[in-house]
Amino acid sequence: SNKVPQAMMSASQGLTKQLHAFTVRFDSVVDTRTQRSLYGGTRIVEAGHTRTFRTTFAHDAKGATTTASVRAKRDAATSARTLSVAQHPLHDMLSWTRALRRAGALTPKSVHTYYVWDGWKLFTLRARVQPSASLVVGTTAKRAIPVKLTRQRLHTKGPKRMTPVGSTESIGTLWLEASGTHVPLRMDVDIAVGKARVELLRRKSSACPP
Repeated sequence: SNKVPQAMMSASQGLTKQLHAFTVRFDSVVDTRTQRSLYGGTRIVEAGHTRTFRTTFAHDAKGATTTASVRAKRDAATSARTLSVAQHPLHDMLSWTRALRRAGALTPKSVHTYYVWDGWKLFTLRARVQPSASLVVGTTAKRAIPVKLTRQRLHTKGPKRMTPVGSTESIGTLWLEASGTHVPLRMDVDIAVGKARVELLRRKSSACPP
C-alpha cells in the first residue's frame, strides 16, 4: 500500500491527572509516494468534554495546492470548514514528525519548517535541531537529539491570508533517538505553569516504512 497510518496517544498521569485530567489522540495517513498527508485526526477529552477534528487533505495534480476539509465536533455540536493553501504542503498534527524523522542526519543548528493544520488553526512550525545529548528513558541512557519547537499562527482568510497572527510561541523540546529512524522518545511541553513531560511508554511498528 502507498498509505502509511500513524497514531499517537497520550494521557495525563499522577499529579498532573489530579490537576488536569486529559487524553489526546492524533491519527495520520501519509501517501508514501509524495510524503503528503491524506488524513489527520485529533481527539481531545478534558474537563468532561470531547472534541474531535477530522481532516481530509486533497492535492492537485501538480501538488501546488492543498485543500483541507474538516469536520469538527464538540460533544454533540458539529461544524465544518474548508481551507485551500497554495505552494505550501500542509501537514496534520502528526505527519510533520515523520517528515522531520526522514530529514536525514539532523545536523545541529539546522532549521526545518512545516505548515501544520491542527483541524481549526493554521500555523508555521519551526524545528531547530540542537547538539545530541544523553537522555534517560526509563532506566536506560540513550543518545538523543533535542529539537526546539516554535509555532507562529497564520491568517487563513482575507488580504492577510498566510501572514502571521500575534507573536511566535514556544512549544517545547522534542527528543528524537539519535540513531536509526529517530524514534520520538520524549516531549517537554511549555505550559503556563512550567513544563509538562510526555514520555514514550510503548511503541508498535508495522511492516510499513517508518
